Amino acid sequence: MMAPGVPPALAAVEAVARAATSWELLEAVGSEALGPLNVCAADAIGALTTGGGDDLHAIAQLQALFALARQCIALIAVDVGEAVQDSGWGFHVAVAEVVANALAGFATGLETEGADADGGALECLELLSLDLDRLAPHIFGGLCRPRDTASPRLLRALHGICVWTLAALGRAVGYERLSGSVLWEWASGDAAWATTLARGVLITTVHDLCEVQVATGDADFDPVVIPRDLDVLRCAALSAVLGLTAPDVTFGVSSDDIEGAVITIQMRRAELVLHRAEVAVAMVSSNLVGALLRFVSNEVGAGVGPAVASFIVSLLQPELVLQPEWVSESPVMQATVFEARRASAIFASKLEQHVAELWQLLAAVPEAFGGRVPLGFVQDCATLSFMTAPSEQDFQLFATRCLTSSGPSGISGALDPAVLAPLCVLAANAGVSPDEGGVLTSVLAAAPDGVRAGLQDRWVHWKGSPLTGSLASWREAAAVAGIVEEPRLPPPAENPPRPPVPAEAPPPQPKKGTVLGALLSDAPSPYCCQLDHQLMMDPVRSPYGHVFDRATLARELASRAGQCPLTGQPLSLEHCERLPDLRKQIQVWVRGHQNPGRRKPQLASAAMRGTPVA
Repeated sequence: MMAPGVPPALAAVEAVARAATSWELLEAVGSEALGPLNVCAADAIGALTTGGGDDLHAIAQLQALFALARQCIALIAVDVGEAVQDSGWGFHVAVAEVVANALAGFATGLETEGADADGGALECLELLSLDLDRLAPHIFGGLCRPRDTASPRLLRALHGICVWTLAALGRAVGYERLSGSVLWEWASGDAAWATTLARGVLITTVHDLCEVQVATGDADFDPVVIPRDLDVLRCAALSAVLGLTAPDVTFGVSSDDIEGAVITIQMRRAELVLHRAEVAVAMVSSNLVGALLRFVSNEVGAGVGPAVASFIVSLLQPELVLQPEWVSESPVMQATVFEARRASAIFASKLEQHVAELWQLLAAVPEAFGGRVPLGFVQDCATLSFMTAPSEQDFQLFATRCLTSSGPSGISGALDPAVLAPLCVLAANAGVSPDEGGVLTSVLAAAPDGVRAGLQDRWVHWKGSPLTGSLASWREAAAVAGIVEEPRLPPPAENPPRPPVPAEAPPPQPKKGTVLGALLSDAPSPYCCQLDHQLMMDPVRSPYGHVFDRATLARELASRAGQCPLTGQPLSLEHCERLPDLRKQIQVWVRGHQNPGRRKPQLASAAMRGTPVA
């Protein structure tokens, strides 16, 4: 445990200094790399333990902590041979630990009064973000790929890196300003990197960090530095994620904008559609979907349920099921919608794994709002159900909670068309007929004429997901004439044809992530797992000649009772050959393809532009 009275920043730096003299780190990075690290650690300790309490001294402290953090991150580029870790981290665990500690020291130093007297804190953070790009593929491999064999010590270090990175960001801009715009800017517009960092924070608890600095044999001496504001940080990270699909994130002004370019409304709509598609795919690749729902359900509560529902709808984009009017005959816009539909299907498939958890969370919303249904909430849930419908049991619970609460207008939900109309749509999407509708059927049977007229008006002017033929039985139950025009849905196709390559110039669209996204999407096929087609962190070859990421294969074998997922033949992990040479090639490729065109983030403008969601 940390010695009583030792400032957190000093405790973190002293842990780095001890690691810099350890045999473990010496074997990991070599003596040449440890020389500069020892100098930076000594400078940081000196800055923290000497001098006065004025602004100049506080600024000097922060600069020393910043230099130490950069020096520790630079160790990632040091290569002294194989340091295989089953977590996907391509370097020794001791390196991960000193990085976590150095970031803890820097983030804690930001709280020192006067540290930002010269406005340099954001400048330090913006430069640090460029350095941290080196960690992106390794944190992704350690925390986002499913790995049951990773050592607890290594996982704690990776948790610590994510937590202290976003803690530094939150403390610099203020947690109340840690919006989707700020997270997006910090990640250089890379959805995969933004969601990976956020996942690392949301899944972290105090228990996870309790031994982040403990080196082998030193458990009684190395201090423990835990963010005092960890709960605040996690809630701020959640809010930032829920704000990633907001228009101000998509259309935020950047230095890359082309001055004088003519951007039409069509182009803006296409840009927003593609941006949300990118975030949807990143949510899946970083395994953030389940982590977010668990965090909200178990620790935050249903008070943020409406924001979660709205966020999920923005990722599913069900309005694209029908060809939007703005697409017209443009091949470019058709290609845009095609890609967005593909991303939506990927996200919906992942969401299906958590459908019960999602609808139980949403059913708790009225109670969390004091027995009131928030404005637009049931409409969002009805739209969501078009692609991720609840079970009949979960629908009945949701409907009962909404109908026994007051509606957005203050009257009973059982008399409010703003509640009843979308509930009927939700029931139709869930495959629940009026004969099975329970309380909703009873409420409709007793509804006065004015309420029935309100239902008709809501359905005629419906702006959510497409209305399906299944709604007809609910219109009949409500004794409302079927005047709502049924949509002409496109014929289902598992593999719809890709639109022709357009001859016209494409509209402005979000750039492919320059930190992590490009590495995940552009990796050469020999470097990608033959199961999930993602960049491998620990490649192995099966006796049948297929190359997999070891952890991904382990998960598949566990779910398939020891059968090869590609051949159906018996297979065990022990019979698969590890490929250190290929792993080495992948690491070299990663280092050579990071930061193409990466610009320094503009955090101040992003903090002014964004608004936290929850």
